[in-house]
Amino acid sequence: MSSDATAASKSRRDTLRSLVAGAGSGLIAALATCPLDVVKTRLQLQSSSSVAPEKRYRGPFDALVRISRQEGVRGLYRGLSPTLAGYIPNWAIYFTIYETVKSLCDRHALFSSTESGGSTTPWANRQIAVNVLSAVVAGGMTATATNPIWVIKTRMMTSALLPPTSQSRAAAGRAIACDPNTAYASISSTAQSIFRSEGFSGFYRGLPASFLGLTHVAVHFPLYEYLRTQLLAHQAKKGGPGDDAAAYLSIWQVAMASCTSKVIASSLTYPHEVLRTRIQISSHLGGLYDGGLFRAAATVINEEGFSALYRGLGANLMRVVPSATITLVAYEVLSGRLWSNV
Repeated sequence: MSSDATAASKSRRDTLRSLVAGAGSGLIAALATCPLDVVKTRLQLQSSSSVAPEKRYRGPFDALVRISRQEGVRGLYRGLSPTLAGYIPNWAIYFTIYETVKSLCDRHALFSSTESGGSTTPWANRQIAVNVLSAVVAGGMTATATNPIWVIKTRMMTSALLPPTSQSRAAAGRAIACDPNTAYASISSTAQSIFRSEGFSGFYRGLPASFLGLTHVAVHFPLYEYLRTQLLAHQAKKGGPGDDAAAYLSIWQVAMASCTSKVIASSLTYPHEVLRTRIQISSHLGGLYDGGLFRAAATVINEEGFSALYRGLGANLMRVVPSATITLVAYEVLSGRLWSNV
């Protein structure tokens, strides 16, 4: 087999590995963290003046207990279908693009200096630049592809808090009544309701806020890769030549690197999640957060103060840190040790 054919075969195998491992890690994370996702999403919404005071929660634990009592276990898994429909392709797409862009950067010696002799020398911080670029490209493409699923998920998870509305779709020139408790009962009914009342653009509510969230992946994954590299280097020093164990991190090492990078990235970039949630349900709040990302931010700050941009952060960390840990541990196991035996 020629070297080109061998390289092509390896590339296809690596792409398949990223797809399978990404989808598998997304499935596991979605099932494990859906209740915390419901709590976080409702806490982000509840400060709105359109949410009745008696429906508001005092904190993450109060929300968890009251949802369980009032809606049962089913309430904690409200929106699970779109969560599964989102997480599985989300991580399959993300990891595939992320690894592909990194490979392309290596193949074309991106972020390297070309010397007079024609040889290339990597920048001192080349790998960080490659990881940031790969994370941003993968994050942008994934956000665009999966935004409709997240809009549907948000509507389903918050339907118990949303008041009935009479929305007007300008293109149709007619008023459309919408009761969230019935209109958002399933993926298909939610999608139909959004399309009838808001048109195709309704599925892309909050996308600018998601793009702002690219700052999150630009911090999270490069920082995770850096910590992972440092742990591997430390492990290699302790292991001898040919020691297979030195090629892999333990589950606890992956968990530590994931937790650290996720807490830092989430704390720095959390406001975009609050804004995205408000924009995605704005049509049920009289268009309160319509007009763009910066207008939504101004509305939240003027009405509730700057701290409102961090409301739900505790619940968010309770969800995203375990979710990121589960996702990355599952991905490392599926793409590393298990895949090597296939």
